[in-house]
Amino acid sequence: MKKISIFTLSIFISIITFSQSSEEYLCSEELKVFGKSILKTIQDGNIANYKKYIVTVQDVDTIAKYMSVRNDRELVDTSSIKNAVRHLSRLLENKFNEIITQGKEQGIDWNSVELIDFMCEIRGKEDEPRGEIFLVCKHNDMTFGILLGIVAVKDKWLLFDKTEFVQRNIEE
Repeated sequence: MKKISIFTLSIFISIITFSQSSEEYLCSEELKVFGKSILKTIQDGNIANYKKYIVTVQDVDTIAKYMSVRNDRELVDTSSIKNAVRHLSRLLENKFNEIITQGKEQGIDWNSVELIDFMCEIRGKEDEPRGEIFLVCKHNDMTFGILLGIVAVKDKWLLFDKTEFVQRNIEE
């Protein structure tokens, strides 16, 4: 059931950006600030601040209203999508803790981590983007990454479908 809900949520976001191309480009200053904010929550181990960056049920309503106005249609029933977002929120909270734990297992002192690069892949039009940010980080001689799935809701970026720690050394 949860897989179906996540699938439904993915379809919902895909509807917003269907038939739009994928484009890799330099991260905007806004995305860099967002990425730095997420890294700071990880460094601080502050899940309460991290949760502020996760897509919410209210964001689903915002997206649904935008879609209905833009497409001149009635509001869609978002109940299954909201259930998926609730599940996704719990999943992303667990991922937050996993990232911290995986880093510590690799010998990473999160307070000593340096952010050295950003990579972005944003899909969709300017008014409905989504995609991924890859934070390239360094601790001592180890270079690693944090992958963030993101979506724009109104004028803010939010975590959406993935947050992962990439454990291998990344070639610079």
